[in-house]
Amino acid sequence: MTKAMTSEQKERLTFECGRVFTPSRPIEKRALFAGRTDELRKMFDAVNSPGKHVILYGYQGVGKTSLATILKELFAEYPTIRIGKINCERNDTFTSVWNNALSEISILIEGPDGNNQHTLNQWLDLGQYVGPGQIRQALQKGNAYIPELVIVFDEFDKLGREHRAMFADTIKDIADSLTNATVVLIGVANDVTELIADHSSIVRNLSQIKMPPMSRVEVEDILNKSLFKLDMSMTAEACASVVALAQGYPHYAHLLGKESAQSAISDRRREINTADVTTAIKEAVNDGGYCIADVYHKATLAQRKGTLFEQVLVACALAKVDEMGFFASTDVRIALNAITSKNYEIYGFSQHLERFSSEQERGPVFEKRGSKRSYRYRFINPLLRPYAIIKGMVEGLVTIDMLQRFDNPKEKKTIRVPRIIPTPKKTTDKSLFDEL
Repeated sequence: MTKAMTSEQKERLTFECGRVFTPSRPIEKRALFAGRTDELRKMFDAVNSPGKHVILYGYQGVGKTSLATILKELFAEYPTIRIGKINCERNDTFTSVWNNALSEISILIEGPDGNNQHTLNQWLDLGQYVGPGQIRQALQKGNAYIPELVIVFDEFDKLGREHRAMFADTIKDIADSLTNATVVLIGVANDVTELIADHSSIVRNLSQIKMPPMSRVEVEDILNKSLFKLDMSMTAEACASVVALAQGYPHYAHLLGKESAQSAISDRRREINTADVTTAIKEAVNDGGYCIADVYHKATLAQRKGTLFEQVLVACALAKVDEMGFFASTDVRIALNAITSKNYEIYGFSQHLERFSSEQERGPVFEKRGSKRSYRYRFINPLLRPYAIIKGMVEGLVTIDMLQRFDNPKEKKTIRVPRIIPTPKKTTDKSLFDEL
């Protein structure tokens, strides 16, 4: 018989839960980082390939910053590699971001008074024009003290277009001069052109890594690693619900995992069940991490009774999407009929799709492509999609059974049945990726 949780244990678990599940900030520790092994391997391949640099891109909220954050810890295992990482800001320039990045890398230079610590930005002459050549020279001087340099620019999309464009020439200059430094650019974008318009001149030097939403197995791994740290477990049914609701976005995996765990802890239990997930869903609609609630409210605000704006938006969230995230009206129709238990034709909600795609009144919520009678739509902010499903469940429009029925049946054929029970790690492999 399982011993009841003491008040002290409950208090400690409540505190630890907020440190393990982190929906509001990036993962900072390798031990809690889950998935993305392919992306990490490609980054390491680039670092180990002279002349190669990296551009990592994808939707908002897929975990790019978490991956960038743990790179420093991963590279720390290699004494010949030194990494500098910064977050770009909207008022930054080409000069300021390089100055900030190089100030993150320190070296010891022997002087008359012994070894003195310096940073690489000492070789930038900020009093004159700082261009690709001066950056390359500073990195070359740094190579005399550190064999391999890695410079990471997170939130690269926040830089102005003219400043981002200068990175293409910089990467080419670094690659052509055989400077042993790798530049890693990370930003929100649908394709590389959105981040660097003139990237064609450096295609052979650029490892282009697209970071899609997580697979089900990767989301499950987030739950496994976090619950292992808490010495808690989760039923297979509860896990399947969280995985389906997260829609591949780590933010929602952490948010629902945290709220589910807190629900179980408040009841002095170490096993999370479906009732805890139901409680978590109700809490999740109050999440303000990405201001999604405001977007949803504006899109679905009804001025008269009987309008279908909320039902149509939730149906769009359930609709089957292609590999680019686009869905068609026919896919929305199937979901809408399931939600309303009625038989709507496309003309009955096509005006809703148009208004969601317009900047006036309700949007733009969707990006629209194609031609008349064959339009396809995609959520501009992909995080609105899981939020709409969660909100739909709170409003009684969506059930768990309905979600499972519409939730990407192709991937279900390969996913293992989750059984979230913490077990001791048996491997002694010290590989860089043993915990990823």
